[in-house]
Amino acid sequence: MELRLNDQQTAYRHLTLVGRLDTRGVDSVEIKFNALIGPKAKNVLLDFAEVSFLSSMGIRMLLTMARVCSRNGGVMVVLNPQPLVHEAMQHASLDDLIPVVTSIAEAEQAFPA
Repeated sequence: MELRLNDQQTAYRHLTLVGRLDTRGVDSVEIKFNALIGPKAKNVLLDFAEVSFLSSMGIRMLLTMARVCSRNGGVMVVLNPQPLVHEAMQHASLDDLIPVVTSIAEAEQAFPA
């Protein structure tokens, strides 16, 4: 699992995840993920186009950081998940808590003003 920080926008932090977000993947990126987002995270855009698998450990990590964003008055948005990953999110009702979008413009509209 790889985590990349894209050009940081002023209104949100844009991260890309690559690989499998399973137990091993979470173990390899969670500390960096938490450090990049931080306890004062507000708006976060996660590019999931290259995430091939999402396990319960990955769901836990996403929920934890989505809650941090929410407490700070922001939102976490997932961009372009692959069909199987999106299906896993739907089965866990994760997409009810974390908006799933197909474009950056759509993501920017999901962020609070």
